[in-house]
Amino acid sequence: MDWKKIDPTSLEYIMTPVLIGNPGSHYVCFVVNLKSHKFQFLNSMYGDKLDLDPPNIYKKMFDVWLKEVNAFLIGLYTHKKMPLPFHFSKFSWESPRMPTQIDKDNCGVFCMKFLEEWQGDHNTQMESFKNWSQLGKRDKIARVMDFRIGILSTILTDSSNSIRQKVEKNATSYCEELTQNLG
Repeated sequence: MDWKKIDPTSLEYIMTPVLIGNPGSHYVCFVVNLKSHKFQFLNSMYGDKLDLDPPNIYKKMFDVWLKEVNAFLIGLYTHKKMPLPFHFSKFSWESPRMPTQIDKDNCGVFCMKFLEEWQGDHNTQMESFKNWSQLGKRDKIARVMDFRIGILSTILTDSSNSIRQKVEKNATSYCEELTQNLG
């Protein structure tokens, strides 16, 4: 993607996954929401709580990423000869209520789904998590497995995957072998 072709006025938010913890042990999403002038912290482990312990570590990580976002946006607006229409110093923090994971192992999966489906506000209805709070533990586990399979198939079959053909060939051979053994 050529960043110079981006229309800065069309940007609504910029998102990134972040591995937090000491040592890194939990994935969350940081969002700079340009539409609502908020910094958002999407966390599947704590739901709606911004539970940062110790908070300084995460704040420092976010500050580093924010400097990069700021430099990108300044460069983009400067390239388009437009003034930056906002100041990050006026943005507020928000930790929207998010679907929570049922274990300590699926934060990366949740983070990827948040990146895919988050629309920038608490009214976002993420299709993957529809009726999540009403599901029992088994149904949640099954849905997370479906998420994992979907993410994996997307990665494996993407045209930019340099070993895509090898993976497809091996999978086809494996399926043919299974079919012969069953027949």
